[in-house]
Order: sequence, then structure tokens, then C-alpha cells
Amino acid sequence: MQPLWVDWNGYFAPDVIVSGVHTLAFASPAQRKMVPRLGEGIIGHQREDGTWSNADLFHTLDALLAVGSPEAREAVRRTIPVLLHRQRADGTFGTTAQQERTLIALRALIWVDQGG
Repeated sequence: MQPLWVDWNGYFAPDVIVSGVHTLAFASPAQRKMVPRLGEGIIGHQREDGTWSNADLFHTLDALLAVGSPEAREAVRRTIPVLLHRQRADGTFGTTAQQERTLIALRALIWVDQGG
């Protein structure tokens, strides 16, 4: 199954891949060992504009925060302009899951800032 997880346009939808990697980030140490490599698969599909095709931006950011690698931090950094462009005047990011998306965005901004 693992080779299917990295095929962004294959059997599993990108959001399923992101969910799987996010879940493994909280698994036992034996399973967690593969998280950075699987995270690289997500990072490798980041578009030039900082987004991911066919994947929810906030869902993907949350997964990369869980991955926690330097490469994940850099991918999140590349997303910041898109994130700020989507932010509304009231600080939220749309009408869907307002509090959750705002928390993810805040965590992403803080994480990138802490990385220098």
C-alpha cells in the first residue's frame, strides 16, 4: 500500500494521503519513523504558488505541522503568502470551520516565525 500513498494522482485522493500522514505523526515510534519520508511526498507536490492541487490547504498545513521536519517548515513558509491572501478582515479564513482554520493558520505562522 505504501507506494500508492505517494501517488498524488493515483488511487488515494490527496486529502486521504494527507490524513494518513497526519495520523501516523501521532502513532507509536515504530510507525512514526516513516513520517518524514511520507511528509516529503506531500511537500514534493506543493505547487509554485504554495498550494497543493486537490488537497485542502488547511488540512495539509495541519499535517505538515505534525510532521515537524525542517522540510515541512519550509513548505509551510512557502504557503504563508497564500494564507495571508485568504485571510478576511475579521481574521478568519472563510465560513467553513472558522475557528479550526484560524488556529491552524496561527500555528503555521508561529512555527515559521520560530524557525528564523
